[in-house]
Order: sequence, then structure tokens, then C-alpha cells
Amino acid sequence: MKASNRLSYCLDAAGDLIELDLSDDSPSLIPHAKARVTSAQELAHPRPWTVTVEQAISKVRFLPHKLVEGTVAEFVFEKGVIPVHPYIFVPKGEVSPEESDIEELIKLYDLLPDGHPDMTAIEEALASAGVVKIPTLDSNWPEIHILSNEPTGEPTTGWISRQRVYRKATVFTGSPNA
Repeated sequence: MKASNRLSYCLDAAGDLIELDLSDDSPSLIPHAKARVTSAQELAHPRPWTVTVEQAISKVRFLPHKLVEGTVAEFVFEKGVIPVHPYIFVPKGEVSPEESDIEELIKLYDLLPDGHPDMTAIEEALASAGVVKIPTLDSNWPEIHILSNEPTGEPTTGWISRQRVYRKATVFTGSPNA
């Protein structure tokens, strides 16, 4: 039962419901992030077994106040609102390569033409290290996006891990003359 009183929730930049383990102080862009509980798509169209935002709030509010006092769960407990973080949730990687190796793979990815078969292999290698592409989101977040009025020849793919934004994604916001 002790583990259950150290939980809370947040929404990430994609709108996914993330479970937090308040006993986990390992470095993370989303502090205490443990697991993606429910995707934004499933929150928008819940199934009977979906853990909704309302259920997450109820789980935190079920705990005695003294157990959440002084923790990030206290906000959820008192306000009845799930906080939103400006990063996407990225699970821990299975392997821990050197940062320079990750950066080299990202550079190599940029050199490949669109649709090249090695792109998938690089994405899989980076994913095993806990590094993923920043997805296209409904909202733009300055922590993970660079807004641009004009398309450039520069790479637009952003890369993020649990602990670091390797490169922000460039988001084309439209022509300034449009």
C-alpha cells in the first residue's frame, strides 16, 4: 500500500495522462514520470476501462491529505486539476549509449533522404536508448518547438529523451505573406 500513496498524475505536451511515482527522483524532463497511463486520443474517446483524468484526480483525492502534503500531488488533491507539462513523456531506454553516439545517429538520420530504409533502423536504435522524434502536436510548446514563418532547408525533426531535448522540432506556422 505504501507505493500507492506516492503517486500523482500529470498531462504531457501531447495530452497523454502520465502516472508519476513521487519516490522516483531520477532525472527527467517530467519529474517523477513513471508511465503513460492513457493516450490523448483515448482520453478524447474513452473506453469503459480507460483511466480518465477524473479517475486520476479521484485516486489522488482518495489519499489522506497528510500523505500528499508537500508533494506535487498536493496540487491535484487541493485544486482537482491535473497539471500539464511542456514535454512529452519518453520511457526509459533499454540501453545507455554515450551522448555523442546519440548525437551522431541524429546527424546521420538528417543526411538520409526521406523514405530511406536506414531511417527506420536509426529510429529503432534511438528508441532503444530512450530517444524519440518529437511528434506533431495540436499545440506548440517553446520548450520543444521552434516556430518558423518560412520553410527552411534545415532539418525540422525534433528529438527528445526522458532527460534532454536533443533538438527542438521546427514548426512551420505559415507564410508571412499568406
